[in-house]
Amino acid sequence: MRGEAYAAKGDTDHAVADYTEAMQRNPAAAWPYELRSAVHFDKGEIDEALDDCNSAVRLEPGSAGGHYCRAVVLLKKDDPDGAIREFDEVTRIAPAFVKAYLARAVAWHKKGDDKHAIADFDEAIRLQPGNSTAYNNRAAAFRDMGQHDRALADYNEAIRLDPGNQVALVNRGILYMKMSDAKHARADFNSVLALPPTDKWATDTAREGLGFLK
Repeated sequence: MRGEAYAAKGDTDHAVADYTEAMQRNPAAAWPYELRSAVHFDKGEIDEALDDCNSAVRLEPGSAGGHYCRAVVLLKKDDPDGAIREFDEVTRIAPAFVKAYLARAVAWHKKGDDKHAIADFDEAIRLQPGNSTAYNNRAAAFRDMGQHDRALADYNEAIRLDPGNQVALVNRGILYMKMSDAKHARADFNSVLALPPTDKWATDTAREGLGFLK
């Protein structure tokens, strides 16, 4: 837990030191490996992150955490098939693991299988109907499928649930541009720029969108 506190402060050296100490004190515990994997992942040390995930699965094969850890890393390594197999294991062990459905949907989308992606987004929303990100992500899938009305409905719900969701606001603005609705697109981009700049991609994209609309 102290390692997690260090990680939250951005002190990865002390975090890794504590995780390693936890491993030495309890060699059978998978959790420290999962936590250390997250540090490696954030630092771009993807092979090291996968090694730690593999250790977690080896120690506790019946735990969803290690499989989720490995699935996320495999997705980062552009192995959607491997990621889907691991996410399948996660949802088998823990059927209410919402993040697994959301991440598996991304893997399906990478494979070009938006039908399965939508099904996973549907399940995530069924399990957690107040999840703004789930609606935003499902909307993106609908948008890519050309189902603009369904995409707009999901973006509207994402923003209703979280009015400060800058990513959803930008995405809705982009959708309005696709729908040739410059007035509403401009309003969404301006709404993003009126908020504290907490998401660089959203801020940059909103400015770029306004430039196109001039």
